[in-house]
Amino acid sequence: GATEINALTLTLGTDKNQTYASAAVTNAPGIMPESDYNRYNFSIRNTSKFYNDKLTLDLGANYIIQNNKNFVGSGEYFNPLASLYLFPRGENFDDVRMFERFDPSRNIMTQYWEQKYSTAFTMQNPYWTQKRMLREARKQRYMFNASLKYDILPWLYIMGRVRTDNANTVYEEKYNASTIMVLAGSDKGMYGKTRTMNRSTYADVMASMNKNFFDNRLNVNVQVGASLNDMLEESEHYEGGLATIPNFFAYGNISTTQMKRGESEWHDQVQSVFGSAEIGWDSQYYLTVTGRNDWASMLAFTDKMSYFYPSVGGSWLISETLRDILPQAISFLKVRGSWAEVASSPSRYLTRMQYVYNDQTNQYEWPSKHYNPNLKPENTKSYEIGLSAKFLNNTIGLEFTYYNANTFNQTFEIPASGSSGYKTNLIQTGNIRNRGIEAALNYNNQWGDWRFTTGVTYS
Repeated sequence: GATEINALTLTLGTDKNQTYASAAVTNAPGIMPESDYNRYNFSIRNTSKFYNDKLTLDLGANYIIQNNKNFVGSGEYFNPLASLYLFPRGENFDDVRMFERFDPSRNIMTQYWEQKYSTAFTMQNPYWTQKRMLREARKQRYMFNASLKYDILPWLYIMGRVRTDNANTVYEEKYNASTIMVLAGSDKGMYGKTRTMNRSTYADVMASMNKNFFDNRLNVNVQVGASLNDMLEESEHYEGGLATIPNFFAYGNISTTQMKRGESEWHDQVQSVFGSAEIGWDSQYYLTVTGRNDWASMLAFTDKMSYFYPSVGGSWLISETLRDILPQAISFLKVRGSWAEVASSPSRYLTRMQYVYNDQTNQYEWPSKHYNPNLKPENTKSYEIGLSAKFLNNTIGLEFTYYNANTFNQTFEIPASGSSGYKTNLIQTGNIRNRGIEAALNYNNQWGDWRFTTGVTYS
């Protein structure tokens, strides 16, 4: 196999405007016959400053074309290596290089592979797997991003950003007549096609302040903002054994009795407001406070669609405060501690009744899982303390951390009563604790042109 990459880039601009454009091609024929990967990338970006350099506009776009043919799968069905490895040593492999032979009774070419060549009925001629069981994936992806930043004051700015990522994927399977029935389902072949559309949009607006007070002894860094994260996927799929014409791969040639159809769609959205503040005094004491509130669509139809999670942390550079008291052997000494709470919503479609589509019967059915309108966000509360020290002019370093985290409101499935009509119920319970220590001792020294470094860690 080989991978070849060719790219062309163009950059130009002034102190007010910069432009970048590129085009790249990646070609990678695989080590297997009829297996290859090709990708084409096109991108452009422009950054401009105006309004006395207080406004900065950044625009970018990417377009990607990706084609993948006959990627090798694991197991036996789509992996030609399995039948190669297990081919009997006493047989002549040249006999199977002509992997298809004309069948006058059917008037088509059919697979040549005798059962004596393999130990399993699921194995096929490796050439047939790669040449007559075509699996192709074609993907087109569009990405756009824009940001606008306004420097209100030297220490204060506001910025808005938006980014979208759209992808359309088509996956096709074409299995010629005489492919094993467990895969084809028909002696005339099999055809399947899946179309998937993904869309992701992220947008936020944020104000940031970074200013010093009291002759630069006090530093205040504050950010506040809001964000929107929207994700959508739509997919439709059909497949089945061919009914009338062998090796004619079309929707109308799929057997109605073997047709498997399906479609799915999901749409998630999380709206958020957030803020953080860091205060530093005299380059010795630091305090950081954060907070975030999310509204998640995955918690729709519950009493708790919103959840808040804060954090607080602090550190003290003892070596700066007590420089005149500490022994000279201590080059650096800092202690730190933090407490944090994080939360995440459960999976989608668990809080309301949802019928389930069965692609075997082509019907919607009563779900086996009972919904739960009382679900809450999974929550983790943790704290951590630590120490950092260096000795003998930074020759010896010591790091020590103790942490403890507890996770609550985990979602589980438990067996349901048979009279309820469901197989499982959704519950939230549990308290998982994860705690431990981490320590590291390092030695670093230099003699002339020689440097010696070693260390030991413990957890």
